Amino acid sequence: MLLKTFDKLCCLLEFWLKSDTIYKLHSPSLFHIAEKVFENNDYYYDFEIIEQAYYSLTTINVPIVDNEFSKIRKQTGKLGGFAKKAMHHPEELFKLYKFLKLYEFNNILELGSCFGLSARAISLASPKSKIVSVEGNEQFYELAQKFATSSSKITFKNQTFKNYLAGLTDEEFDLVIIDGDHQYDSTIYNLSIIQRHLTENAIILIDDIHWSSGMYRAWKEILSGSSFHCSLETLRWGFLFCDRSLNKGNYSLIPSNLKYWQKFI
Repeated sequence: MLLKTFDKLCCLLEFWLKSDTIYKLHSPSLFHIAEKVFENNDYYYDFEIIEQAYYSLTTINVPIVDNEFSKIRKQTGKLGGFAKKAMHHPEELFKLYKFLKLYEFNNILELGSCFGLSARAISLASPKSKIVSVEGNEQFYELAQKFATSSSKITFKNQTFKNYLAGLTDEEFDLVIIDGDHQYDSTIYNLSIIQRHLTENAIILIDDIHWSSGMYRAWKEILSGSSFHCSLETLRWGFLFCDRSLNKGNYSLIPSNLKYWQKFI
């Protein structure tokens, strides 16, 4: 546990050293994202729905079913306790909501439904989008389906990421959110398949890029290639942009309060 924490801290330190605040972000499009998503305190009525759902899910006092998938993924304990560890906190979902509000996405793919909270937040922010959300744990999948029944735009799939991606044919997505299987090999492999199913100006959001040295290595390896025109590394998420009208480059954004002096330089 201590080794894992140290590993994550090293990744975060490396990010902190190289990152800039909004005051040093010289890409107009990315500055707009920073201003509207990461440096914005606007509150929407939908946030109450997200908060209520979060606290409802984190109080479920039902054991996680012990099966092969849950053992491999080390998913143990009560559903509510696991939800607190695995799900995005409402504050993070608010940022995701604000990000989605900046665009008009037609088809969204989420790898990692967990209990369906993020898919629900996505549907609230982008009600016209068709959303496919993939979850490998059958118990989580069933809970997500019940939880998000009010949105007919969400289709949940109970498959491993690898099996779902292998079954894709001519599907195309303009937003892909990778929020699960936070391992180097899985991230690189999944992205290699996803790239074949992107629209011209698609965006990929990878969660927990600083989760471990393996995840951060995967992120840096992705940036070293030429597949994506522009990227934005934040404290938790990594954004990959295909839109060639954006300023080319790899940018890093840290909250302004963590390098407050940049405002005066």
